Amino acid sequence: MSFDLPALPRESDIDFLEIRAGGDLEGPLNGATIRINRLGDKTGVRVSLPTLKRGGAGDAWVAALLRGKLEPARLALPLPDGGVGDPGTPLVDGDGQAGAVLNLKGLTPGYVVGAGQAFSVIQDSVRYLHFATAAATADGSGDVSVSLAPMLRMSPADGAVVELAGPKIEGWIRKDEAGWSQAWTGIVTTGFTLIEAR
Repeated sequence: MSFDLPALPRESDIDFLEIRAGGDLEGPLNGATIRINRLGDKTGVRVSLPTLKRGGAGDAWVAALLRGKLEPARLALPLPDGGVGDPGTPLVDGDGQAGAVLNLKGLTPGYVVGAGQAFSVIQDSVRYLHFATAAATADGSGDVSVSLAPMLRMSPADGAVVELAGPKIEGWIRKDEAGWSQAWTGIVTTGFTLIEAR
């Protein structure tokens, strides 16, 4: 089971990483490049936290990073100012879906999934992070088809929960990138990289 990392301070910097399963096949003598897309692309985040104080948030993050070297972790992604509105209760609509489009149901009619909007799909108690590659508007029944990246790595069950209003990334913290520095004043500086495990 994954545990929840502390909420990110507002001043945190986040770099999103694309971990590709495919690759590019370069043609000889500057020939054409062929892009090979394979299932299995993952997402990661590299997080730089602002300076924190021991005895408060600094202690919470040091403890979380130590724990994250032993157990998978879950990080709530920050939402843009103003949030993303009320998406309703989004669920996967139909079994057997694969590829780069996901059909959803249960959204607030007229809700717009924005281009670039992050969302996580929960399947077998594991979260998979995706991003909408184009804006899509829920119809009057609350149904919508969302183009996404990376492609689905699993086929979610009909009715699987989709987190549009509170997306999370879940995986392992890289052990070699989860250290911290502490000054005599009790100021802590730290950061970490988290990569999806599945």
